[in-house]
Amino acid sequence: MKKAVSVVSLFSVLALSGCTLFPSSENPESSSSASSASNASAESSLPVGWNRYVGDGVSFAYPQELLSVNQNENVILSHQVPSQHIDPCDFKGDAPELSMLTDFHVKIELTGSTLIDAAGSRMHWIADDKELYVDGDELVTSDGFITDVEFDHVSGYEIQQGVEGCGQKVYFLENDAGQTVIVTRRLITELSNAVTNTDEYLKIPGVIKPEEEDELFLQIMDTLLRR
Repeated sequence: MKKAVSVVSLFSVLALSGCTLFPSSENPESSSSASSASNASAESSLPVGWNRYVGDGVSFAYPQELLSVNQNENVILSHQVPSQHIDPCDFKGDAPELSMLTDFHVKIELTGSTLIDAAGSRMHWIADDKELYVDGDELVTSDGFITDVEFDHVSGYEIQQGVEGCGQKVYFLENDAGQTVIVTRRLITELSNAVTNTDEYLKIPGVIKPEEEDELFLQIMDTLLRR
């Protein structure tokens, strides 16, 4: 179950782009029989500055003036600010300097697989050792590694991958058709405790701060609807 969060601090970021926050659901435990009514209500209550992306099997709302959406095989929500700096995740030390700081990056994709098959396909160590990581049609949870996650309309698992603040969080969420929505959320290394000059990045005009990135992600995920 996700923790409740305050949304007050995000207003300063969204106000710069004329966007407002999407209101939280009043009843996160709505039954599936009320799904259609809930979806219709969410659609009609989209705040000014928010847009709804509708694709095959999934839809979600996002602040269109704050985040850009790129669609190829997958849908990517992202935000960047100008910043000439060395990639903190370049462990070899041979990558060119970055000209932009990516402070929000989320990829959303739909697979035709069940949640367990999708997780095993993406995380090969799950498929290689099912006795350890799979229990029937559920993943075996482990604090800080594989955890249960629940949003307003979908639920599933979060798996964290990475080292030294570099990596990503991957969410496996199942829709009503038994298909799996995979959400990949990049860890923002420059704004984490993994680097010593975080304060320099936090002073960049328009940067999305870590607590704001977290709140914005949860707001978007709470609008993720099963179709």
